[in-house]
Amino acid sequence: MKLEAKVRKFDNGNGLKGFADVTIEGSFVVKGLTIRESKASELFVSMPSTKLPKPYKKEDGTEVFYQDTFFPISKESREQLIKVVLDAFGEGAPSKPAESSAPEDEFPF
Repeated sequence: MKLEAKVRKFDNGNGLKGFADVTIEGSFVVKGLTIRESKASELFVSMPSTKLPKPYKKEDGTEVFYQDTFFPISKESREQLIKVVLDAFGEGAPSKPAESSAPEDEFPF
């Protein structure tokens, strides 16, 4: 599967490192992936999600407030997507500070 990622670095000083849009096979675009840094200083990719109107409880009792709107089904697809996004992040321009005056339409939120 051919994937291309466009990354915009955006360091808010609170773990958010950037946003990504991914083009799939030159036919579909998924917007709103985020690149975050864990407490262990490792980068990870979060899928786009939406806040639920009413949270629900999982079987283990934890409440769910957000639901992913896009996600890979297979382990291989997830690994490929994450690799493409993080590779593009590593090749991108320097981080923009949170108070940047970048145009609003440049970011998915």
